[in-house]
Amino acid sequence: MKSILALFLLHIAFISNSIQSPEYVPQIMLKSSVKNTKLQSNEAVYVFEFIGDFNKNSEIVIMYSIDNVNGTQKLDAKNQLSIKSTPGSHIFQFYYNHQYEEVYTDSLAIKPHHVNTYEVQLYNANYPIQVEKPVIYLYPEKEITFKLSVKPKGTLAFTYPTYNEFWKGIALPNGDILINKEMYNYLFWEADQTITSEIINSREGSIVSGADATSFLSNQLNSFGLNSKEKADFITFWGPKLTKNEFNYVCFVMNEDADYFGELNITPRPDNVYRLYILTCPIKDPNQTGPLQAQEIKPISRNGFTVIEWGGSEIDPQMIEKNMNL
Repeated sequence: MKSILALFLLHIAFISNSIQSPEYVPQIMLKSSVKNTKLQSNEAVYVFEFIGDFNKNSEIVIMYSIDNVNGTQKLDAKNQLSIKSTPGSHIFQFYYNHQYEEVYTDSLAIKPHHVNTYEVQLYNANYPIQVEKPVIYLYPEKEITFKLSVKPKGTLAFTYPTYNEFWKGIALPNGDILINKEMYNYLFWEADQTITSEIINSREGSIVSGADATSFLSNQLNSFGLNSKEKADFITFWGPKLTKNEFNYVCFVMNEDADYFGELNITPRPDNVYRLYILTCPIKDPNQTGPLQAQEIKPISRNGFTVIEWGGSEIDPQMIEKNMNL
């Protein structure tokens, strides 16, 4: 839909710092259904009233499709658009801009001579997060001088050791890192950024009880191939975050897909770069997500100069609720 709708010219403005309700409201709800005898027997009208944080001084143009036929329309003073159709059932999609989530509908049934009015809730698609404790381990085959920079998608919030556009130092085969005559176990960074629910495959992941969090993480990290030290570093950081909740949604973003959070530039070029990011949030009901497909975690290979990084984020539960249409 977005690739098709991108062909249209859109002149709109929005307030980027929108505030969402703490409780998720379904994105489309029937407000009224009224008979209009002025309509012909083969006519019906859908009216969609859009709710969102819009700039009231600017035109609001919505791109839509009805049964996969595309159109574009400016909202009226009541933030409404009207679409005349035939009686029966029709499927709609609405798109405002990339800052807002696209709205999909099931079949919306309408009777002859009727005007159905729906409220359409537009939610900001961006969720603020902190990318927490990505740590980078360097394992060269022999002692090397390295240079490493991080290009986060957001803003760096903290680094250790001191980071001045890059880290430069000596990496040893046992994983020790020497920078300015100080020895470190790993390089550390955090960043503030925003993400969208598109980063999550709504049918993949795991529901993990707090009581089982440690064993779950241990098994997943074994599958990935972290060594005992790397596992201990990971679990002592993420374990307490999961065990405090009765149930958690957990998914992993791995390797090249982790470039979504930030890119690593390393000289000399490693033979292998492995990245493992955990995304998690509390879940009230372990059955609310429905059946989930377990993620495939392929084991790493430590042949040659190998770089390993892990990190993650505690995400807004609304991302899961909206992505799964709960």
